[in-house]
Amino acid sequence: MYNGTVHSLSGNTTLHIIADNSTVVSLLSSILNCSSLLTTTTSPPPVPYNGSSSYPPKPEQAIQYYRASSIVLTLDGYNDTAALADTSGTSQSDVPLPSWVNTNMIDCVNQTIGAAAPLINGDNAPATSPASVSASTRLGAPDLQVTTIASLGWLLYALYYLMASSYM
Repeated sequence: MYNGTVHSLSGNTTLHIIADNSTVVSLLSSILNCSSLLTTTTSPPPVPYNGSSSYPPKPEQAIQYYRASSIVLTLDGYNDTAALADTSGTSQSDVPLPSWVNTNMIDCVNQTIGAAAPLINGDNAPATSPASVSASTRLGAPDLQVTTIASLGWLLYALYYLMASSYM
């Protein structure tokens, strides 16, 4: 896991992007479209996540998850205690963002990450024509519909086998 840090120009908002190294590098580059709201116009290099550093980003500081939770955006100074609570059978709402944050910067970064890191073939992902995808990519990634149907078939077979063996 790697950590990429971005600071707001107003100085009151520090965000961390936590994901694998290549994803963080790519996202930091994409976030430069928010440069009018950031303290730097160059992409700072990501650093390996260090949970034992003085002030590491923590789970309760998460303000957004992306791409099936493989990417997280955290905010320094935010403490969503609902994220740590045992909510067995109860619902607890998230703590709102503090009033001091630069919401324009957060919105720009959030929208940029959401567009730059979609789920593969998700609703907002652009359709890719087979001709533009290399053969190695096509061979390496199974068709999602075929995989779903095969998994469902296997699950039904397993349930049938369990039901049949319990009646014997």
